[in-house]
Amino acid sequence: MLLRYFSFHLLWLQLVSSYLYKAIREKMVRFILDADEWIQSQKNEGPVTRKWNQDDYIFYQSILTHSEYCNNALIGSIGESKF
Repeated sequence: MLLRYFSFHLLWLQLVSSYLYKAIREKMVRFILDADEWIQSQKNEGPVTRKWNQDDYIFYQSILTHSEYCNNALIGSIGESKF
């Protein structure tokens, strides 16, 4: 009885893990195919400019600002700790 119980659960676990691996593989393949399609479409649009536009500068400034906030928060929490 106990052996049959464990055999059933082992079979169930194998089926579930097989399904999960298949789902993960399908998502990975879909990602790779989509990425390849995107790369090919970018090649067909002409040369890529390496100059930053206004959105890039705004994004970079936002990163610098939030990085400073994080550093201040960490330094503040270290300064307030009582070791």
